[in-house]
Amino acid sequence: MNQYETVFILTPVLSDEQMKETV
Repeated sequence: MNQYETVFILTPVLSDEQMKETV
């Protein structure tokens, strides 16, 4: 399990925003 996946599970909304910024 990747760190991004863990964050996505913990906070689906925030992770989506963070992923967009990271990627």
